[in-house]
Amino acid sequence: MDQNPNNIESESIFKKGVIKRVIGFLEQENYRFHSLENDNLELFLQGKNLVMHVMIYVHNRHLIVKIPTYIKDSGLRKAEILLALLKMMNDYYDIRMELSEESDGLSASCNHILEDGFLTKSQFFQCLTATAFIVDETYPKIMKILFGNSDRKVFLNKVKTKNNEEAEIKKDEKDGIQKVIEAGKGYLLN
Repeated sequence: MDQNPNNIESESIFKKGVIKRVIGFLEQENYRFHSLENDNLELFLQGKNLVMHVMIYVHNRHLIVKIPTYIKDSGLRKAEILLALLKMMNDYYDIRMELSEESDGLSASCNHILEDGFLTKSQFFQCLTATAFIVDETYPKIMKILFGNSDRKVFLNKVKTKNNEEAEIKKDEKDGIQKVIEAGKGYLLN
């Protein structure tokens, strides 16, 4: 894009106009949302599987509906996860999955090209609901691949058991060292 001040001002007016239309659509349907700096909107949607933090903004004449970092785990670069994400993006052509550079956060977004046309209410809600539906539907599948076939309770029990085992090992080591010291006291010269 040209850095001409007139073009920058024109883009700013365009962004404000699109966000104003989106606000109108959300208010018509009684959605609760927050207006943030830089013409961004924020809202939360409740799905069957999770509550989603949704960001709505305009970038390069695209309306972006993004669910930022809805899964955060260091195992997201496993081959099974990457293949599942590629399959999801192939199955649902509306969605784009994004891994953070640190590879511990998964986000999803849906883009709608605006260019010189007007955003309709139907187009906006298609973008919003497609993103929320796909994230909510695929969340359990990703979690299952990420943590195996176990459910969350079993996973938490494994973590708890592992922590207890580590604590017991440390206690045994400490007790063992103490026994060696006690047994060796008669042999030590002062």
